[in-house]
Amino acid sequence: MSKFLRKAQGAQRGSTHIAIIVCLVVALVGVLGVVFYQNFIVKPAKTTTQASTKTEAASPKTTEVPKSTIEAIAGSDMNRYINHEYGFQFDFPKQAYESVKCAESTVGYDTYGNKIVVPTYKTNEFDVTDITVLEGDGKFMVTAKQTTLLSELKDGRFSKCEVIPSSIALAEKANFDSTISLGSEFRTWEVAKVVNKDHLSDAVSSLASFKGQAVNYTLGALQDGRYPMTYTFTNNPDNVGGGAYKFWYYPSKGLLVYIGLGQSASFMKSKTDDSVYIGQIVDSFKLTD
Repeated sequence: MSKFLRKAQGAQRGSTHIAIIVCLVVALVGVLGVVFYQNFIVKPAKTTTQASTKTEAASPKTTEVPKSTIEAIAGSDMNRYINHEYGFQFDFPKQAYESVKCAESTVGYDTYGNKIVVPTYKTNEFDVTDITVLEGDGKFMVTAKQTTLLSELKDGRFSKCEVIPSSIALAEKANFDSTISLGSEFRTWEVAKVVNKDHLSDAVSSLASFKGQAVNYTLGALQDGRYPMTYTFTNNPDNVGGGAYKFWYYPSKGLLVYIGLGQSASFMKSKTDDSVYIGQIVDSFKLTD
């Protein structure tokens, strides 16, 4: 074989080797590209989609129903309180003439009821103000949004007056603390669940107005889906009802309702108008579907 032929064959083998190497490099690059695409491009996208799906599944959109709402009654001077937890409603005035201002006075009275001048003391003034419904545990109170609180009692007169937000706790405290006085009226609804007539005694004794006292009650005739009830305290049978009140048992809904009206029926409409709202409030009470 000539020297020229050997060189040609050597060049041919070198070209073949280069071609093989190039093919291997191209194949390797392709494999690496596929691996990179599958692990770094496609997989994260799937993971993101799955995570998003799980998040949506774990956080479904829900609308909670409030325990109660207050609605304005169009064309009326009344609002409507609707309790969704127990299923009842009643109307109450948007505004009423209540004690919501502080004042000073030197007017007093002697033992015969005659006016006399006394040292300056704190008192309250009335004006038309906003009314609301306060909520507690099975207790609902109609009152002014703000009230006057008289305190620091000395020689039968108060030396301090504040205008503060009304609250059930404050009203209950004033009932048993003679050293303070609230100016606004507080009318309380109390509600309890009753399984059936056999459990009425337990439901009655659970109402805060009776403070665990033994009570004898009587059911009237069923009318308008409710039994009217009268009661006396066992240790004071002559004190029938203990004052003005409404007491109803609704068998269809297993609901016991007590409205303590106290000795007076207030919520005057204005300073010059003697009419009051309390009758409209009580008469508007009814169960909801």
